[in-house]
Amino acid sequence: MRRMLIILFYMRSIKCREVWKSREENLI
Repeated sequence: MRRMLIILFYMRSIKCREVWKSREENLI
């Protein structure tokens, strides 16, 4: 159970990072 939560949190953090990267590229 705890492992699934950790995986979900990890995936979410990766998604946020990708969104931020794309946002920065658009700004530049």
